[in-house]
Amino acid sequence: MEKLIKKYQKKFSKAIVTQHTDNSIKISWNFGSFAVINVDDKGTETLHFAFDKGLIKLGLDNILNHFNAQDEQTDITDKFRNTDGSLPTVEQFNQFNIGGDISIK
Repeated sequence: MEKLIKKYQKKFSKAIVTQHTDNSIKISWNFGSFAVINVDDKGTETLHFAFDKGLIKLGLDNILNHFNAQDEQTDITDKFRNTDGSLPTVEQFNQFNIGGDISIK
């Protein structure tokens, strides 16, 4: 984990990078935003949880409108291609971790 912590400290110099659990690190900023990254036994890093302080400040209606507008965007599956150029199977695509979560207070 120390190697990953140093990697993210170097990449995001304004962030505070710490070990979160045995298999995850937390990257946070003094203004309140943060991300938790899980690391599996093979060393694969996936986003587990993200909190965007700036998004929360937009207010409930703006956040919900932002989420609602995402349905109108281009199918993101087209952005993920196998090395041969083909689209991943549903099983392969479901293994990607591309999202996060927010809390509204």
